[in-house]
Amino acid sequence: MNCLVVDGEYFYESIAGFTHEAGTTYQLEIERSPRAAPGQIIHDAGYYSYRLIRVISATQ
Repeated sequence: MNCLVVDGEYFYESIAGFTHEAGTTYQLEIERSPRAAPGQIIHDAGYYSYRLIRVISATQ
């Protein structure tokens, strides 16, 4: 499984509107929102969803 590294930690979630290019380092502005109301169980999904606001920088 591929993942991103965010602040030195593995990040397995997807970011809506963002496609990573291997070998490129990005600085992103993202929006983090709860997927469901507290107390609802979502199997095989994180509590939050992520959406790209803008790419601040991209370095090869």
